[in-house]
Amino acid sequence: MSLLFITNQESDIPLALHLAKRGVEITFYSPNPYIASQALKHSIKTHYTVSKPEFIKLCAEGMFKTVHELPNTAGEVWICVNTMKDGEDTYADAENLLTTAAQKIAKTKALTISGLTKPGEASRLINLFHSMSKSPECPSFFIGSPQTISEKTPSWSSDGKKGQTPESISLFNPCFFNTVESAEDATISMLVCDAVRRTALLHFPNWLEILQKCLNDEFFLRPEHLDVLRFMKSSAKIDEWHSRFFTSFYRGLVKEVSRRESEMVTDVVKLARKSGKTIRVLIVCFEEDVAKRLQLSLAKKNVKITCINEGSLESKGVEVCKGFDCVILATRYVALLKEFMEACKRMWFIPTI
Repeated sequence: MSLLFITNQESDIPLALHLAKRGVEITFYSPNPYIASQALKHSIKTHYTVSKPEFIKLCAEGMFKTVHELPNTAGEVWICVNTMKDGEDTYADAENLLTTAAQKIAKTKALTISGLTKPGEASRLINLFHSMSKSPECPSFFIGSPQTISEKTPSWSSDGKKGQTPESISLFNPCFFNTVESAEDATISMLVCDAVRRTALLHFPNWLEILQKCLNDEFFLRPEHLDVLRFMKSSAKIDEWHSRFFTSFYRGLVKEVSRRESEMVTDVVKLARKSGKTIRVLIVCFEEDVAKRLQLSLAKKNVKITCINEGSLESKGVEVCKGFDCVILATRYVALLKEFMEACKRMWFIPTI
């Protein structure tokens, strides 16, 4: 089974690799040259669904490859979109991506819109593709944020025949709705509920152990969780009560993470005072602005700080901890917790928001 995977988001690379790992031959295309180049460079940040040896094998066997130009024909087309990226209305970006694909692809067996859209937008995007493409109209599908919602993923089929669902969609245990708008609503609702469940863990004394042992996922919060929360708190399409609820919830989440940061700073300062000497602190962080903020907070007389990003972690692994008195892991990537907790004497985990 072959699939043309189209996206303009770096965060969709893990989904493409997950499909390739499950036996789908992926041809990856992005109109953004940077994203296309990143897809071929194994990184913890974007390739966490496969190990480096697995990635090399997938590329060598032709299960994952990139192209610089869209082909005229494709067995199946997946187009990944997010119309509320960073809480903003980014429908125009999705529309441009669909237009680019439709103008080039002359023949395909099936079209799938995958990702995060506001109710009504997926059907508009599907209609746009069919109206602009020279390809005979083919079965169309929607699947909501499959990289985040892994159980009963909200889905929709244009012909209503679930038995003819492409194998690529079947890999995500789809839950079909009668209308695409209902599937879009379900996607947003499930992301919100999952975000509430995950953030509730922060309020328990043994939250780190719970995260490590009970969260069956690589992330504390994925970008899609935050995109939905940010959009819902500022959306004019929902009533005032709901807007207040999401604003309060999001602010509470940010406040709780800030409290965790403050506790960490206090603990590090106490550790430095108790040791009576300069202590070496390693900050592992994938986001530059967060790393700078933590550095400023820890700019104390007896604290020497070193920051590394995912590049150093990719090449050295937990060996980067050697020689440091304590480590601060500032990321949403929960999968790193177990390794670092075993390798470090003292460690703090700060989920980035």
